[in-house]
Amino acid sequence: MNSRQRYLSRICPSVLLAVCMLIGAVACAGQGSTGDATSGNATQSATATATGEIATTSGSTETEPEQITTGEETSGAEQEETMKPLESMLNSPAEFPISFTYGGVRYQGFGDGFSVTERKDSKEADGTRTFLTLENPEINAVFVLEAKAYPRYGAYEYRVTVENRSDTDTKVIDNLCYRVTIPAKNAVLKGIDGDAGSSWYEPYETKLTSRWIRKESTSGRPSHNVFPYFNLQHDDGGTMIAIGWPGTWKAHFRAEGDAVTMLAGQYKFSSYLKPGESARTPLLAFVEYEGGEDAATNAWRHWFIDCNMARAGEKQEVIPTMIVSSSMSSGVTTPVVKLKMAEFYRHGINLDAFWLDAGWYTGIGTEPVAWPLTGSLRMDANRFPDRMADITKILRSRNAGLILWFEPEVVRLDSQAFLADNPDFSADWLLGRVMKGIWLEGDIIDFGNPASVNWVFDRVCKVIDDAGGIRVYRQDFNCDPAAAWKAHDDKGRTGMTENRYVCGYLQYWDMLLERYPDMYIDSCASGGGRNDLETMRRSVPLHYSDLFDGTITEESYGMKLGMTQELFKWFPYFKNQSTGPDNSIHQFRINYAGLFSLTYTNGSAEMWGLFKQAQDEYNLIRSYLYSDYYPLTDSSKKLSDDSGWEFFDPSRGEGFFQVFRMKEAAPATLTVRLRGLDPEKNYHLTDTDGRIDEVRTGAELMAGYEIRFDGAPDSYVVLVKAL
Repeated sequence: MNSRQRYLSRICPSVLLAVCMLIGAVACAGQGSTGDATSGNATQSATATATGEIATTSGSTETEPEQITTGEETSGAEQEETMKPLESMLNSPAEFPISFTYGGVRYQGFGDGFSVTERKDSKEADGTRTFLTLENPEINAVFVLEAKAYPRYGAYEYRVTVENRSDTDTKVIDNLCYRVTIPAKNAVLKGIDGDAGSSWYEPYETKLTSRWIRKESTSGRPSHNVFPYFNLQHDDGGTMIAIGWPGTWKAHFRAEGDAVTMLAGQYKFSSYLKPGESARTPLLAFVEYEGGEDAATNAWRHWFIDCNMARAGEKQEVIPTMIVSSSMSSGVTTPVVKLKMAEFYRHGINLDAFWLDAGWYTGIGTEPVAWPLTGSLRMDANRFPDRMADITKILRSRNAGLILWFEPEVVRLDSQAFLADNPDFSADWLLGRVMKGIWLEGDIIDFGNPASVNWVFDRVCKVIDDAGGIRVYRQDFNCDPAAAWKAHDDKGRTGMTENRYVCGYLQYWDMLLERYPDMYIDSCASGGGRNDLETMRRSVPLHYSDLFDGTITEESYGMKLGMTQELFKWFPYFKNQSTGPDNSIHQFRINYAGLFSLTYTNGSAEMWGLFKQAQDEYNLIRSYLYSDYYPLTDSSKKLSDDSGWEFFDPSRGEGFFQVFRMKEAAPATLTVRLRGLDPEKNYHLTDTDGRIDEVRTGAELMAGYEIRFDGAPDSYVVLVKAL
């Protein structure tokens, strides 16, 4: 069965019994709904809401070290204890934290009237997956609970699919959500805000009380303004929580005695199911940890890297660190790209990929167009007569690849002209207008319809195949879809359009990854707007914000420094990019991340010298970026504060740390306390500027190590290696 056949068998409304079992979301249209999506501005839409008492904390530039050991598996006893809640739910489904109304009757858990008609358990490399099929004679639907335990990581997850296997409509399923009780004394909810808005990944910390703290995303882009990842901390540890649903969602928290109640689900769902239809709840994932902030961060990172990040190639590896250069493709030609790449190689810059962004396609017919016009998904053969095959051939000869931009979900061409130019595209596949009244206005394609998804899939595959393959498929999404989803719902079917759309979007990516097993995907949505856990299992969030598009200021670098420090806690891999003609090595160091992008500016000797220095430094540290991560200061976006972080691999006994003094900070010293070291071992410290070359014990370094800055701004990259 090929990708298209598999998709049709899982998604098509006539055969929806097997629809996308792996992921999804439905409902929780109950407690605390606050309204519909709002529209955004031309660059970033501030459309998600986050209400409640949120207290942002800031402190000194030194944080107390936490003595923990990371990188080790939990003991057998700890594994058994961590998995008890999930095991109990599976053995007694009445305890499962599902809540819904069916035909006006409220159900809490799969208790009275429900029976397990089938159970399947399968061992996987990182855990055990279980499917329970549950039925109730009073309900004209079947519930399939999928759960997975990751004992080595103290993690587990679940989701539910509701299927109509009969030949009649179900009654209305309403307010379908999770109602989870988590033992937690003195609970504190921690996390960061999402991209865009006014906060830009700002950390928050809220003491939970009996008052609901509501986190909600109503735009259809799940990580704009709010962030569907949480750290629920309590007396002796905590729980990292993630929601996987690339649509509208809600998560409400409150303390109830020595426990916390969490309500979570799709923002609004109230619908009956037609024969053969399915609807699904969000993926909800938990990672338990003991200890404080460092324990939480690295428990999460270990599980995220090992069990979630997409893998490619024969060795099934996570995406490697890369040095790239990028360019918009509007007005660019194959010869221009080849000349630009040759310049990098001639100056000793060994690019791992070349990034071509928006503008390589045509509009109507062979009409040349520029961003933001999208829709044809046809290569402009006048500018790229080789369909980029010559470009990818050069890159492959240097063990590199092409990153190519797509925005397949939105048509920003004249609708009638587009339909006339594409007779194989049906007008019924368009859901309606999005981003009305601004320069990003267009028609959104219905990804809940398998026929339209297959049309997009064929167009995209032709571009990739004609190019001879690409290394990273970069998908952008510059619209808020929720209003179009809502407008397209039939009466009495609230949330069904969204449910199908999201299912189709995820399956489309699965089809791409199946067809191109050596290719990675980049998730972009006007920056970091669609980075929920389900999306992150198929992609990486390279362009986490549009805030730094174009030439940026020193103040922007302060913003980037604070955002980078917070994002490393949650996403091990993202892109930072040098921008502007007046870059310094200090600014380049702020950009060292999983993907490090060099922006060609004026072609001067100074530019190439900086590129070479930055490349050499990055090559020294890039192998540690998947290691344990420790912030050495509180994160700050202010130019008057110092910042720093550490990556350390305990299995190798080595790593590095970086510290930064911004331009408004008084030149002085900064004492940092390193983490994760062996107090009994000696460590050799060297920095890339030749200012540090000494040996200290682990105990000394964890007690405090003084850095002396040479003015402001200034920065250090310090390598740490056990002797």
